[in-house]
Amino acid sequence: MNLSIKQAAEKANVSIPTIHNWIKSGKLSAQKQGKSWQIPQASLDLCLANKPAPQPVQPVLTEQAFAELAHKVVAELKPVLEQAFAIQQSFQAKTTELNIRVDLLEKELAELKQSLAQKPDMPEEPKQPDSSKESQVSQSKEEPEKQASNASRMEQKPDEEKAEKWVRENLEKWLDQPCPYGKAMGRSWRELAENRGAKISLKGMESQPRAYLHALENWQQCESVWSKVKAKVALEVVGKEGQGSYRYTA
Repeated sequence: MNLSIKQAAEKANVSIPTIHNWIKSGKLSAQKQGKSWQIPQASLDLCLANKPAPQPVQPVLTEQAFAELAHKVVAELKPVLEQAFAIQQSFQAKTTELNIRVDLLEKELAELKQSLAQKPDMPEEPKQPDSSKESQVSQSKEEPEKQASNASRMEQKPDEEKAEKWVRENLEKWLDQPCPYGKAMGRSWRELAENRGAKISLKGMESQPRAYLHALENWQQCESVWSKVKAKVALEVVGKEGQGSYRYTA
């Protein structure tokens, strides 16, 4: 007795593609007649006899077995957890010790700063002989502003020399930094020397940015020697005299 593909699938309780696979693999003998296959009953019986038996169902995990498994896991993890807890306690103790040392160092540093800030008492100046009294009286009559101006002129020359030496040797540290004066509007020394940006008002006159550097360079009452020197060096290094510049004399 011969069976069709569909009949063989129903008897074997499998799908039709499975029957085709069995035929292609040689597991199931069949003959093709026209467009259909004819499968001998005996060939199907032999194929089903060689079919592997179904795998046994795994037993369900009981509560007792689960409890035993959990107890085993806890027993293995307990030493690891205890070791981790000990490491954590050691770390906390070291952190506390470091915090205490930091607080002590900060306290010592504050005390050192305070001691350095305190100036020692200066000894009294010896009394001048009577012959110098007239000179002292004459000096005391000078206005405080004039005295400060004279002292500034005495110290200005060496300060300018030191400042100019540093400024020329460290161009990369300041040339592209902003000019500290408000009229420069945040522009760098290089930008001012290159006449970049909007004009700047100098004594009511709208002038090129570079003219602002000329003003700083020639400002005799400028409080910052550094600004005067930087203005001078920026003009020399970046700009060329006579090109779009405006010489301003304070």
